[in-house]
Amino acid sequence: MPTTFLCPHCEAKLQSTNPQIEGKRVRCAKCNSSFTVTPGLIVRNNTSVRTAAQEAGSDEESVSPDKPPGKTKPKKKRKSSSSATLYWARTFIALALLIVIVTATIIILINKGWLQFGG
Repeated sequence: MPTTFLCPHCEAKLQSTNPQIEGKRVRCAKCNSSFTVTPGLIVRNNTSVRTAAQEAGSDEESVSPDKPPGKTKPKKKRKSSSSATLYWARTFIALALLIVIVTATIIILINKGWLQFGG
């Protein structure tokens, strides 16, 4: 049965499949800090936490933070350099068209006599 305990630094719920985790040195997967599991950090009667995968054969056990199933954030896709260039080209063209439309409107208003500068 997995043992659930808290990280004293970031208070993340962590879990280990090692039943004798008390007194062991572990590293938090969330904040990357190392600490020794003491009896005060162990959570009793908690069945809602998923079991974390452990690295075998190391002095420091690897533990993961508790994440409820289905609550993970999707990773954002990075734009490639070509799509970023295309984005800025479209933005520049839209800005240029806006300037042309505003300038043409002002010229028409001046020629009709609806807009006057000076006196």
